[in-house]
Parts: sequence; structure tokens; C-alpha cells
Amino acid sequence: MRPDRRQFLKQTANASLLAGVGPFLAGCGGASEDATDSASLPARTDKRTYYFNFANAHPDSDFFLVAGGRHLPLAPLPKAMLNQAASTSIALQQAGQRLTHVGVDLELSNNIHMCFVKGVPRAGSSRL
Repeated sequence: MRPDRRQFLKQTANASLLAGVGPFLAGCGGASEDATDSASLPARTDKRTYYFNFANAHPDSDFFLVAGGRHLPLAPLPKAMLNQAASTSIALQQAGQRLTHVGVDLELSNNIHMCFVKGVPRAGSSRL
């Protein structure tokens, strides 16, 4: 099945919605407030866990968070992990069962300004 424009926009909107939730992509923001000249200081990094909804994506896809030229793999989200995380986060409680993938302890620079998700066909898939 070839994805159409509506499906693409829906997937992009879902990924963007979750990617834009405050603390989840704080590592993709600008420099910290105490940095006077980000070019002269070493990049600081934070380890964070990020959650995504790819329910409408092709099931034979692998997903990567692309940040600062690095491709960080995203894994299917185990229900036990979702339940544990949702017990401490209102945003995750509201997103609930729509979340499908996770990037655990991804280390991202505080200087990154743009992140995006890339889906690629799995090796050996019959996807067109």
C-alpha cells in the first residue's frame, strides 16, 4: 500500500504533536540561559527519554530520531514501560495507548535547534 498525502500529514502531525510536548524535546531547544557565547563553550548534553506515536505508520518500518546529524534508533514501546512512565506524567497519561515507540536515555546537545523523525523500510520488507 502506497502512503497518500493524507496519511503522510497524519503521521507527521502525530509525531510533531508528541515531539513538541515540553520536556520531551527540551534537549532540542536552544542554548541554556547561563551560556553567554554558545560557540565558545563546549556543548552540554542531557539524557532524556522520548515517546512517539507511529500507529499510522507502515508496520515494516524502523524509526530514527535525527538530531544534529546523528540517527538515534527508536524502539517499540513496551506496555510495562508506558504504564510506569504514565504513572508520573500527565502528558503520557493523556497520550495513553496511542504511543508506539520510545527512545530511551538519548543524549542530545542543548545546542541542537532542529530534530525530526525518519522512517525507513526494514530490510527484507515487501513495502513499495
